[in-house]
Amino acid sequence: MSTVHLLSLFLTENEGVINQMAVEPGENEITTALRLLENSAMDGEIITGDAIFSQKKFAQ
Repeated sequence: MSTVHLLSLFLTENEGVINQMAVEPGENEITTALRLLENSAMDGEIITGDAIFSQKKFAQ
């Protein structure tokens, strides 16, 4: 049985996932999160995450 590691964008207003992406083999959550945000309409939105996402890449 294989497993899939997913990273999701959750919208609190709708209490639901609005986009998700698999973390590819050899990739980590940081690189996946950057791809996920690039493929989502998030301009001007406030985004929160846990400590792993407190990097310059996400503030730009």
